[in-house]
Amino acid sequence: MSKVVIFGSGGWAQYLHHALTHDSGHEVVGFTVDGDYIQERTLLGLPIVPFQEVAAVFPPSEYRMLVGLSYQKLNRLREAKYHQAKAMGYGFISYISSTAQTPPGLEIGENCLVLEKCVIQPFVKIGHDVSICASAVIGHHTVVMDHAFISPAAVVLGVVTIGTRCLIGANATIIQDVRLEEDCLIGMGVSLTQSAKAGSVYIQPAAELMEQSSEELLPFLTWS
Repeated sequence: MSKVVIFGSGGWAQYLHHALTHDSGHEVVGFTVDGDYIQERTLLGLPIVPFQEVAAVFPPSEYRMLVGLSYQKLNRLREAKYHQAKAMGYGFISYISSTAQTPPGLEIGENCLVLEKCVIQPFVKIGHDVSICASAVIGHHTVVMDHAFISPAAVVLGVVTIGTRCLIGANATIIQDVRLEEDCLIGMGVSLTQSAKAGSVYIQPAAELMEQSSEELLPFLTWS
């Protein structure tokens, strides 16, 4: 297994540190972020190294990287840092939770995440720099292209194509045979039944605040 530097120092990077430490054979040795964003020199007892200096401290010949960013700027920030680290000569790990269900021979790229209790069905293809969050379901013969982000509990049915940098919100459902071109944003709870052109946005209406308080509604609430 590898010694790994995580790009990032926020909550997502700390979560990935925990996952790798307790559910993989990899050893996290440090964190790196752009120098202008460093406020503390250590995190979780490990050094935070300016990204501009990381190759000198953790040489790419000896260490690998995981870009620990989520979906900022519609995945463009993670994509940019992935390519910058690759240009430095870094290789990348991918992490698949021990609680995820994946088929034998899953085709998956580098710098990918498949998190807790995900279900990945047979014949799925996952590109590079893809994050699939907890309890998501990816149906058979689906293709997830590079730099996509699939949020917790999203359901992607069979024979779907998810384009580059697409963001699928929590609890969204995409029915079978749908194709999403690049840069689509599918919001939380959306049920998508049609293919989408590049840059399409589908958002559910926000919950409406009622005029009555919960106390006023209490007489009308029943439980079986």
